[in-house]
Amino acid sequence: MKKMLTWLLFLLPVFAWAQETRVIKGKVLAESDGEALIGASVFIDKSTIGAETDLKGVIENITLGTITDFDGNFSLEIPKSLETISCSFLGFETKVVAIKGKDFVTIKLGESQSELGEVVVTGYQKIEKRKLTSAVVKVNADNIRQAGV
Repeated sequence: MKKMLTWLLFLLPVFAWAQETRVIKGKVLAESDGEALIGASVFIDKSTIGAETDLKGVIENITLGTITDFDGNFSLEIPKSLETISCSFLGFETKVVAIKGKDFVTIKLGESQSELGEVVVTGYQKIEKRKLTSAVVKVNADNIRQAGV
């Protein structure tokens, strides 16, 4: 019994050390004008963390992340050994940032050059055009433009 307690006392710090975390803070800005990006996603890539199995044996991906506030600031609790985080925002390129040895990072996202294809607006659901069972009309800018209004 005495040996078991001694081993437990030696192993307890090892288990606590394996679970160490740190807090990374930062700000997300647009590269073009330096404006804060409100609601940008700052996250740890799921390939970095891995996957877990639930009680039924189903593999679930783990995602840790947060979004930026009104001033573009974020705060994220991450494992101490983590070296990179990712940041994305609609209309901007996703960026992977090195955070090793840093407590605060400023992330500048460049605008994306990709264009949006067709969008079907139904008002109550998002569905692909090929799966629709109702009528679809394509509206161009020429159809909407009205002179003298």
